[in-house]
Amino acid sequence: MTRTIPPRAVATAALVALVLAVYGIVAGIWFTVGGLFVGLHIIVGGLIHVLLGCAFLILRAKLLNHHTWARLLLAGVAGLGLLVMAAASVQYWLNREEVGAYVFPVICSILFAVLLRNSLNVQTQEWCQ
Repeated sequence: MTRTIPPRAVATAALVALVLAVYGIVAGIWFTVGGLFVGLHIIVGGLIHVLLGCAFLILRAKLLNHHTWARLLLAGVAGLGLLVMAAASVQYWLNREEVGAYVFPVICSILFAVLLRNSLNVQTQEWCQ
């Protein structure tokens, strides 16, 4: 079986999905462990991070295997993540939090925007057909 090299948009989407998956799983494990000492709401947030990280890993694998539904689902999750992170950064900005408080949501917004753009790209659409 020969492997084909994906176009740049697909490779970029796969790389960003991998970064977000690793972050979600690692942060989710830490949140879950920390939540044991803090409360149930942190544990639930940690488990959601782990589930989203696993979902990104699965979607990345299916995207590299030419599945159209993975491209569309990845775009939907990236759009939702972009909306949530952009709202969080605006909320931190309006509450006059220090600069470090909204640097992380801005970085995550940029990652989700790159993922959304590349998963809706024409090259990615042709790759998944």
